Amino acid sequence: SEEFQNPVIPGILSRDDKTKYITDLDQLKGYSSAWIVFSYVYPDPNLIEDLIYIEEYLDSLGVQDQEIIGSKKSYAFHYKFKSSD
Repeated sequence: SEEFQNPVIPGILSRDDKTKYITDLDQLKGYSSAWIVFSYVYPDPNLIEDLIYIEEYLDSLGVQDQEIIGSKKSYAFHYKFKSSD
């Protein structure tokens, strides 16, 4: 099996407490950039709200420079993060 050179951090689903997404994303602090991949198995109109919430937080950490939309249920965003210096 092939191993990733960079760490992979599995995300969480926290519909009842969206602040847990922030705690989860804070694991990315200290990295210069990251791909954030979202994939939903079941169609749910409320999931886009989660995506928007997460993107707004990521925008506060850095700049999105690439976006891939695979379908209505899969998205990938590349972020370059601000230096913590």
